[in-house]
Amino acid sequence: MPFPIVAAVRGTIGAGINRLNSATNVINTQVQKPDFCSKLHAGREHWTSRRNMSKYQVLEQTGIPALAQSNQNEQAVLKLLQ
Repeated sequence: MPFPIVAAVRGTIGAGINRLNSATNVINTQVQKPDFCSKLHAGREHWTSRRNMSKYQVLEQTGIPALAQSNQNEQAVLKLLQ
């Protein structure tokens, strides 16, 4: 007769252990997720910065010759007005 009682208690204890393990896994996942998200965000910021830097380098490289040409045109107009 004691065997069914022991089996029931062992089953209850096993179920409790499974619930605790499941809760532990959920907590571990929640702890790791923000770390992953922060790394993902940092990576995204890095590539955004690189893209903006490249964009500004192109603007700088094309802007200087355009400004020089504009200055030359202004000089030519001033010479014509003299």
